[in-house]
Order: sequence, then structure tokens, then C-alpha cells
Amino acid sequence: MWGFYKELKQKSKWVKISLLASFLQFAIVSILEAIVLSKTLSDLRHTAELLDTVHEKSKALNDPSIYKDFYSLYKKQFSLPVYFSLFIFAQLFQFYLCFDGTINQNTMQIIVLACFNFLLWSYGGIQFYQTTTASKDFNTFKMEKLSEIDLQFSPIVIPITLTIIFLLAATSIFFSFIAHKLYQEYGWSLYKRIGADVQMKKMYKIYHVFVLILKLDVFFFLMFSGQLLFLVIIFSSAQDIIIHVIASILIGSVLLVLAYWAVKNENRWGVISFIIGCIGTLGYFILKLVGIHLNVDHNNPVDDRYLGSRIFLTSFALLCIIFNISTMIVAFLCYKNFNRGLKHHINDSPRPDDILSVSHQPKNSRLPQRWSLE
Repeated sequence: MWGFYKELKQKSKWVKISLLASFLQFAIVSILEAIVLSKTLSDLRHTAELLDTVHEKSKALNDPSIYKDFYSLYKKQFSLPVYFSLFIFAQLFQFYLCFDGTINQNTMQIIVLACFNFLLWSYGGIQFYQTTTASKDFNTFKMEKLSEIDLQFSPIVIPITLTIIFLLAATSIFFSFIAHKLYQEYGWSLYKRIGADVQMKKMYKIYHVFVLILKLDVFFFLMFSGQLLFLVIIFSSAQDIIIHVIASILIGSVLLVLAYWAVKNENRWGVISFIIGCIGTLGYFILKLVGIHLNVDHNNPVDDRYLGSRIFLTSFALLCIIFNISTMIVAFLCYKNFNRGLKHHINDSPRPDDILSVSHQPKNSRLPQRWSLE
């Protein structure tokens, strides 16, 4: 721990600023999200307690639409805490990308971090839309259906989600600037490690692209599985939950670990097994995507397993499919580069003093100033 602290002290000011900014973003946004999550869970418990009451009133008034509309509101409200929790996980992932990228001087990962922050900003906008829509739907239901029931929707939720949007807008722009500064600083460190061999640099770049895609695979796969588990499968039988955990999460995790090990050690059969597994995973996501949109009955929301989660599950399933195909393509490119000398550079870690010296080269150094990503 002390050794890491000493190493961090020798890093440049932009490394320290980026790590501090990323941690503050994670901490502040997570605290705000935790407040929203707590308020939403409290409102959700109150709504769940009203289900039987509304059902009885619906039968007494001989108007089934009252309970159907109320149940639709409940399912949509039920999804909010899950998305708030996943948003906290996304903030943790952005801090990991920053920490790992800056410590390992990974220029591509820093650029992806900047893009990822813009995605978080967009997610924050969708989150604000979800909360405002839910609030309006609750008010509409109370005015048009049952004015006598006491529906709760904490008023503090909307201003907090709006605050998060402004925070993420600022951090997204700031990290674009940080990415530029770190690109200038880190750009040539990989060039120094590989040497002047242009072909070797291209192979090394493909390897880093593959590792980066694997990290994104983990994130989007966990986001999709988390939504599916807590919004859909949790209402199913215990057997469905066990099957999902084993078939989806466990097998997916094993595949991703196999991919990293196989490419790093240039194991051909490992890569072939991974690609075959990816084809199976692709089929899994396509089946889930079809199931999400198959037999949708808008007139019977009580039996709609995907009510309140269909749009987000569709979006993340499509993203998982895109990254799955991308991973297979890049894995094949890595496979083509086996036994061409890259393994030595991947497994031969640079000495700490080599890494630390990157930030302290004299300004008039004749070493190349960046390893181009183009």
C-alpha cells in the first residue's frame, strides 16, 4: 500500500486530478442516487400496500381498468430502484476505468472513459424522464381514477435527478479535457515499450482493444443480467432463478475469463472455445430479445412480465449483441497474430521505474511524443 502511495506521488498532476475527479464523481453521484433510491423504495412499499385496496375498489366499482392501470404504475415504479442501483454500479465502473487506465497508462481506455461519461450523462437524462413521467402518471391516476387513495411520490426525487444531470454534464466535458491531457502525456509510453516495429505496435494495439472490449462486455452483461434477474425472473419460480444464475451469469463469467487467458497466453483452442461460446451467447441474447417482445398484451398488464423494463432490457440486449459480435471479431484478429512475437511484450511487464519515468522525461527529449492510435 505504501509502495503504491509513493508511486502515485510521482505521477503527474493530470493523473492526480483525473483520479480525484473520478472518485468525487463516483462518491457525490452515488450519495445522491442513494438518497433517491431510499425515497423510491419507501414510496414503492407504500404502493405495494395499496394493491389489495385498489383491487377491492376496482371490483366494487365493476371497473377492471382501475386495478390494471394501478398495477401498471406499480410495475413501472418497481423498476426505478433497480435502475438507480445499476446507476451506482455504473459510477463505480467509471472510477475503475479511470483508475486502471491512468495507473497503466492506457490511452485508449482514457478515451473510452470520456465517451462512457457521456453515456452516463444520457442515462441520467433518461432517469430524470422516468421519474417525472412516474410522478405525472401517479397524479393522473389519482385525479381520474381514485382520488381518495393516498399515493406517495417523494417530491425530492425529481430535483435530485436533475442535479445529477448537471453534475454529469460538467464531468463529461471535464473528462474530455482530461483525456486530451493524458493522451499527450501517455501517448508514447507504449511506443517506448514496444519499440519502432510498426507491425508489432498494430498487434499490440489490437490486443489492448480486445482487453478493453472484454471490460465493457463484463459491464453490459452484468447490467443486462441484473435487470433481468431483479425485474423479471424474481417474479418467476425458484428454478428459473437458479437456471438464470448458472446459465447466464456463471457461464458468461467463465467465457470472459477464458478469453483473457487464451489471448494473453496465445492458446488457440482457448480462443476457438471462446468464439464458439460467444456464438451460443449470441443466440441466448437473441432469444431473450424475442421473448421480451413476444406475446405482448397491452390490455392485461398484470400478466406482462416485462412491463416497466421492456425498453431498457431491449437497449442493453442490443448493446450486448453488438459487443458480443465485436468481441468475436477482435478475438479472431488476436488469433491471427499468435506466434508472431507479441506474447513476449504482453507478459514481459515493464519495471516500475520505467513506468514512473514516463511523466518525468525532459521537455527536450528526442523520444517520440506519442504512440498514435490511428
